[in-house]
Parts: sequence; structure tokens; C-alpha cells
Amino acid sequence: MELHELSGILPRTAIFMISECKRLNQYVYDEIKIEISALEIYCDTVRDIFSDKPVKLMTDKNGLLKLEG
Repeated sequence: MELHELSGILPRTAIFMISECKRLNQYVYDEIKIEISALEIYCDTVRDIFSDKPVKLMTDKNGLLKLEG
């Protein structure tokens, strides 16, 4: 796969991870499993770019903002 010079961080990361999996396949005989999630925060709304599931924000007992689940 080739990258365009203006490609963003997600396509670059995906291509890097795919190439690393191919490289590691030479040494690792177990299955390699990768799960990716990317969040977009826009106008106080959070969504997972790779999923249709709603993303809920919550505050923990220390007042820190966290994602539910």
C-alpha cells in the first residue's frame, strides 16, 4: 500500500500495523489479533469512527472524564 503525502495519522498507523504484522509473522506462529478504535470529538459530541455503537462519557468518583465501557 502506498500513502499519499497528505495522508493522516489513521491511514499511516493502519499501514504501519499491517506491515509489522507481516514482519512478525515470520517469527510468531500464533494468531496476531489487532483491535482499533478511534474517537472523534466535535462540538462536545464523541463518536467512535470505526463503530456505529454510541459512545457515552461519564465522570468517575475522582471527577475524571471517562468513556463508558
